[in-house]
Amino acid sequence: MKTFNVSLFVIFIMIPFFALSQVGIGTVTPNAQLEIKSTNQSTPSNTDGIIIPKIDEFPSTNPTAAQDGMMVYVTGDGTEAKGFYYWDESTTAWIVFSGVKDHDFYKIGTSNPSTSINDDLYTMGKVAIGKNTASYTLDIESNSGERGLNIDLNVLDDDPKYGNYISLNNSGNGIHYAQYNDMSSNGLAHHYGVYTEMSGVGVGAQFATYNLISNIRNNSHYGVYNKLTGTGFGQRYGTHNEIIGTMTGSGIHYGVRNWVDSNSEGYKYGVHSRISGSGSGEHTGSYNLLSGAGTGIQRGFYTNISNTSDAEKYGVHSRVTGDGDGLVYGNFNYLNSYGTGNQYNVYNENVASGSGEHHGVFNAINGLGTGNRYGISNSISTSNVGLAYGIENTVTTYASGEAYGVKNIVGTANSGMIYGTYNFMVGAGDGDNYANYNLVGNGAGAGTGTGDKYANYNKIYDNAGGTHYGLYSEVLKAGNNYAGYFLGKVSIGTTAANSYILPSSRGTLNQVLQTNGSGNLSWVDNTSMGTDNQNISGSSLSGTTLTIGIEGGTNETVDLSTLQDGGAQEINDLNDGKTDATSLFLGTSSGTLDDGTANSNVGVGHNSLGGVTSGYRNTAIGYVSMLSNNTGFANTAIGYYSLGLVTSGYGNVAVGHWAARDAVGSRNTVVGTTAFADNVSGDNNTILGESAARNLTGSNNTMLGRQTGIGSGPYTMNGSVFIGNNVGANESNSYRLYIDNSNTATPLIYGEFDNDILRVNGTLQVGNPSGTGYIFPTNRGAANQVLKTNASGNVSWVNVTSFGSEKIDDLTDGKTNTASNSIYIGVNAGTATSDTNTGNISMGRNTLSLLTTGSNNVAIGDLALEDITSGSSNVALGNYAMTNRTSGSNNVAIGSHSQFFNYTGTENSSLGLRALYGNSGNNNTAIGAHAGHSSGSGSNNVFIGYNSGYNESGNNKLYIENSNANANNALVYGEFDTNIFRINGSFQVSNPVGTGTNHFEVRDTGSTYFGGATYWKQNSTIGTTVAGLFNIGDDGAFTVNNGGNAQHFIYGAGTTAFNVLQLDTDFQISGDNSSNLFYVDASTDRIGIGTATPNTTLHIAEGVDASLATNSGYIVVGDLAGQNMVIDQNEIITRFNGANSTLFLNQTGGDVWAGGALVHSSDRRLKRNIEDLDYGLKEVLQLQPKQYFWKNRDNQKQESLGFIAQDVQGIIENIVHVNDDEQKTLSISYTELIPVLVNAIQEQQKQIESLKTEIISLKESTYSKINK
Repeated sequence: MKTFNVSLFVIFIMIPFFALSQVGIGTVTPNAQLEIKSTNQSTPSNTDGIIIPKIDEFPSTNPTAAQDGMMVYVTGDGTEAKGFYYWDESTTAWIVFSGVKDHDFYKIGTSNPSTSINDDLYTMGKVAIGKNTASYTLDIESNSGERGLNIDLNVLDDDPKYGNYISLNNSGNGIHYAQYNDMSSNGLAHHYGVYTEMSGVGVGAQFATYNLISNIRNNSHYGVYNKLTGTGFGQRYGTHNEIIGTMTGSGIHYGVRNWVDSNSEGYKYGVHSRISGSGSGEHTGSYNLLSGAGTGIQRGFYTNISNTSDAEKYGVHSRVTGDGDGLVYGNFNYLNSYGTGNQYNVYNENVASGSGEHHGVFNAINGLGTGNRYGISNSISTSNVGLAYGIENTVTTYASGEAYGVKNIVGTANSGMIYGTYNFMVGAGDGDNYANYNLVGNGAGAGTGTGDKYANYNKIYDNAGGTHYGLYSEVLKAGNNYAGYFLGKVSIGTTAANSYILPSSRGTLNQVLQTNGSGNLSWVDNTSMGTDNQNISGSSLSGTTLTIGIEGGTNETVDLSTLQDGGAQEINDLNDGKTDATSLFLGTSSGTLDDGTANSNVGVGHNSLGGVTSGYRNTAIGYVSMLSNNTGFANTAIGYYSLGLVTSGYGNVAVGHWAARDAVGSRNTVVGTTAFADNVSGDNNTILGESAARNLTGSNNTMLGRQTGIGSGPYTMNGSVFIGNNVGANESNSYRLYIDNSNTATPLIYGEFDNDILRVNGTLQVGNPSGTGYIFPTNRGAANQVLKTNASGNVSWVNVTSFGSEKIDDLTDGKTNTASNSIYIGVNAGTATSDTNTGNISMGRNTLSLLTTGSNNVAIGDLALEDITSGSSNVALGNYAMTNRTSGSNNVAIGSHSQFFNYTGTENSSLGLRALYGNSGNNNTAIGAHAGHSSGSGSNNVFIGYNSGYNESGNNKLYIENSNANANNALVYGEFDTNIFRINGSFQVSNPVGTGTNHFEVRDTGSTYFGGATYWKQNSTIGTTVAGLFNIGDDGAFTVNNGGNAQHFIYGAGTTAFNVLQLDTDFQISGDNSSNLFYVDASTDRIGIGTATPNTTLHIAEGVDASLATNSGYIVVGDLAGQNMVIDQNEIITRFNGANSTLFLNQTGGDVWAGGALVHSSDRRLKRNIEDLDYGLKEVLQLQPKQYFWKNRDNQKQESLGFIAQDVQGIIENIVHVNDDEQKTLSISYTELIPVLVNAIQEQQKQIESLKTEIISLKESTYSKINK
């Protein structure tokens, strides 16, 4: 503690003219410096005596050396014993006075006090050391030194030695502790509950801790039991053993060695560690660190179980049940050795000869947590140049049984991803990286057996659910990179009987692959590459309007303005948008009833998918599109009210205003304004054109062209095909074929599928007659006539004796089937189909040529759906549309080369040239030429616009763009699975009245601008306002509300206020080292610095003692490089640039009150150039004492006493100080006047002594004269 030193400016000193060197009370002749006599020594009164200061408790701050020997009387009313005490500075303790001699310790076996320093002693009471109360037999307390108890045993005999021997024989039922250590210190250094250091060189066994339990009861026995219950973030070790000796011997080192040799049938644990703490730090049941450099075997943990019972045996059994968020290790091994020998984090050797299964490592994971699970997880991060193996297994068994290098059985039933083997390579090295490398044989005789060799063998059983991929590879890097690279023959097929072998060479330019039907493919020349006209002429995006060109018809437009945002930070913040699970909804009331599960729905537009509940994989873009869909799935609607009333159908596609508005059914594909709009029911219809089939109700119809099959009112028709403008408008019979460009009863091409009729009402030409083509006759000819060409382009009826073909089935390039309602027109069209494949329609070379299993497919265009063997409800319109597809259903591809390389995907919809060209995924929707062109295996994506999502290979992505921009540059980008919706550009929300004022703008530079007040609401925009950011004029203001009213207010041009509503909201500022750097306790109207519980209006609780050091004190006022003042708990120091300075208290005249003595530092060691004082009585006699009033103290009621500094300056200059102010005012050090007064008194005393001598001499002279 430091003394509080204050120099007063005004001290009134009463100095007597006579002073005595001794003091007497009750006597005028004291015999000592102080003598107090009683009123009567033999019969004293009850007030004779002295009373020293009384205290109930010792001072909280100890006295110093200056008070050594200071006495007090303790009343006994507190915790201290009653009596007289004195302060002993040498022991820094209060010592009680005792007048009775007592012996608390006696010689062993006697009641005699000790007489020798070597006596053995005892006491029957409790003994306290370092304190004056004892709660236990031996109670030690110390706040200094390094050891509370120090035991040093140096006996050299051979008997057992115990540094500390504790024996408990209590038979009570309470917990028994032979030794209990409680550490509550909070220092930063290591804390050890028990620390044992053994440094002897003895050759016998050495045990740092040895525990022996011989109890035979059935309760739990613990050799060592450690329990950690702290919740801090630091590391915790139940047992931590560290072998760091520099010994180089070859002996075995054990961090922990447990030997269980019991023959009982119960569980046996060499080490049993249980951690149940919930802290987020590391929890370690057993942590062993070996860093020795010895060459012998070193075991961080060694377990030897030799018991022969049938019970389960665990070399190591770790059980971790804590629910904290930190890492949890059942077993954690860390090697940091630099030796050149092999290093094994885990090495298991199984030499058991039993007939049971042998497992080198067996890990069972049965937890229900949602995190990843790894049976074995290995991480290798070394930069060493040696080989690195995540797992290396060497199987050298010579038995005839199966041998597995790695065998993984994954039996989980959860819905997460399941990997039999998962390899993730993140290395940045330049060497070759193999995610999976299998080598059979080594070229030197290994693997020469006659059995088949499989470097990789994959088999998926037929009854397994989901899509099956025997081999799935995704490599999207441009250039010479390969998703599959094969050197050798490649055979593809589902069975050995239907497989085919790819050629081993690459062929010549423009050759194509051809099969011989026996499983061999070869390169052949193919010069016939015809094309068909396309019905979709293209698409464009202008602002928020998407235009889809219809060849020969009216362009369709889609308003995308409903995708615009209102200033939200994410989709769920929008008034008219939300995401839940895998679904996305944009637009007022869009997806209102969605049940929130992973339905993969997309709704864009007011009330789009407004009624959907559990329906899934639906895409609706447009005002009230798919409004009434409740449980339908895999539907796509683009346009105003498209599929508006569909409730439960699936696989429908509708593009256009009112397209299929009333459609009730499934697998309908409709493109065009009001096309199929008033349909009541029907399945498997394909409608393309404005108002096409508007009033139609029925199934399996194909209508292509404006107002084709429009009808004059509701009508029912099935299985018809109408192609052309307004064609078949009045036809109501089913299974009809109309191809024309007007509403006529005699179309250019007419057919009846149910009657196998195909009619041409006009001249039929095949090819150009002026070239190599020819013209059919316009009349039927006579009976039994046949057609004959003149080789110049004319075909006429002639009489012959043999009959030619009479129906499509007789043609070499066409066939129909009445039973299956299928029609195939074109070279090789429907070659492999059978009667079981119903409702298929193909037009074009090789269309549906390989189809063996599938129905309701439509393929129109050269090579459309050429390779499909199985699949249903696919629609391919355009040359090469879905050419390479082999299986899959419910796909729609409109446009040349649309979905060209999708082999097996399902429920994809593409509209545009080469849309989804290279995609192999599922559930994708692409609108626009080249949309999703190279999107790889991506699934559940939506691409809108020319080249949109061109190279996007991910899943659940949204692109709205008119170029091949990536995710960071596409105008609109989204992620359905993570609920991300992003606009890569400037986003504006303008004044709805059209003034051009932007209320909200996010620019492509990353800047965000608000043009008005911003309010944060509770849960929704109509909820209670919880915060607001707004302007007052051109100044900003921010409020944080409580119950809708401003509780905290920040104003850029005015008062900033907290706890405005006085709701007991505290204010806290935390620093890096103090959580309560500044704290306002609203309930008590107090401010705390360094404390959250201030006890006064301003409470400063943290700091260091004030000194000349710049970082000392609790409070510093002023410039550290100039004049400043530092304050701590009990000290004020004024400083100037690191040195002492002057402290001014009420310099202009106010009084300073002090309740105790004013003590000044006066140690000789603090002074230099010490000399005798010259000032004395002469100067004192010149002083002129004055009484006066201060000018600046209007409330002063009585005169002050003192001197005038100007008068004193010329007499005693040393005590007058010139202040460093503008007026250079003067001050007097009245304290420094005391030595001058003392000097004057001493001089005056000499004069008095001289006068006394002179008076006595005069008295004696006068007396002698009188007596003469």
